[in-house]
Amino acid sequence: MFNTEEFRTSLGNILSVAATAHGLQGYDNDVIDELQKIAIEVSASDGPDIEASSGGQPQEFRSAEAIAQYAARLAAGERRRYILVRDVLTAIAEKHCTVWPFCKER
Repeated sequence: MFNTEEFRTSLGNILSVAATAHGLQGYDNDVIDELQKIAIEVSASDGPDIEASSGGQPQEFRSAEAIAQYAARLAAGERRRYILVRDVLTAIAEKHCTVWPFCKER
């Protein structure tokens, strides 16, 4: 599910929207790699019983949006032009791991 080009494209779109909304030029390409890696690892360890979505927009995309928005605020606050991996990791940590499938600590 998360190891697809469609998922990568969706992450890129989500990151682009967040970056633009906060006056940034974009995001480091490693951000998508990191988010995809985390999602794959966490979903594999959670097993098949985890519900990935709950009506409307799938949970993984709502979670990615929350992370991207927070990461973009961090980058803008530091007056940078791009969202970096460290912004995303901080966003995940600050969200207190409520953003499946991007959190290893549940």
